[in-house]
Amino acid sequence: MGCRAISPELVSLARKLEGRPFHLIATDRQRSDRASQLAYLKGLGLAEDSPNFTLTSGGGHPGVKGNGYVPYYMIFDHRGRLAREHMGGAYHGGDGLAMIDWVDKLLLGTPSIDLGEKPFVHLTALAKEVEARKKLGSTMKAVERRAESAESDAEREEIDRIRTTVETWRDRQIASIDALLATRPSDVVPRLTALAKELRGSALAAAVETRLEEIKGTKPLRDAIAIEKSFRKIKATLARAKGSRRPRAVASARSKLEKLIAGKEDLPIAKTVRDYAAGLR
Repeated sequence: MGCRAISPELVSLARKLEGRPFHLIATDRQRSDRASQLAYLKGLGLAEDSPNFTLTSGGGHPGVKGNGYVPYYMIFDHRGRLAREHMGGAYHGGDGLAMIDWVDKLLLGTPSIDLGEKPFVHLTALAKEVEARKKLGSTMKAVERRAESAESDAEREEIDRIRTTVETWRDRQIASIDALLATRPSDVVPRLTALAKELRGSALAAAVETRLEEIKGTKPLRDAIAIEKSFRKIKATLARAKGSRRPRAVASARSKLEKLIAGKEDLPIAKTVRDYAAGLR
């Protein structure tokens, strides 16, 4: 199974794990240029600024020897330690799809919010609830109450550590949702609504609610959702075109895509459509 053959599964994994402690790095070690690789991945639905995706060239790891060939997969845990490495593809004696199972197993032991390795002494129970994202809004409200009654510097340090980590997590969640404007704008409001609900009752909810009010029901969002819907239909039609019908279908798709984003070039999804059209073959 070659690199491109497994790409749709990797893109699906990146989508499924948005908002989780997961990052996909695609590294090209062959003689193709970055632009063509990026165009291909964008055609599968990944945007260049997706928060859990990076495209690079070359690359390696001191803990892995003889990885000069592709496809080669390396999996790191949430602390950056090499957990698995695998030469993928049947011609290398293995199935690259097994990597996805490894990721799933690794995530079972990964906290949804990582508070670090330093143990908690004063807020042990609250820290466990935060890492598990268990009733996060009410848990953070309890942390805020503890801040009002903290009696020692050590306790205040633990409170600050939890609060800062969760604030950073929240901001990354908002950024991840905003990135969907380039690929799946119809998911933006539902995802922001769900995040606001999860944080409800705590001071952390305000930033999410503000972002929701800024974007909900606006014309740019409505336009982006309309483009997304038509873009999906055009791609589905093109996917069915085979053989001699393919060149004509590609030409027709390019024309439709150009009209689709005309006058709306400033929308993030317009760039995705434009890049997809440029990469059509």
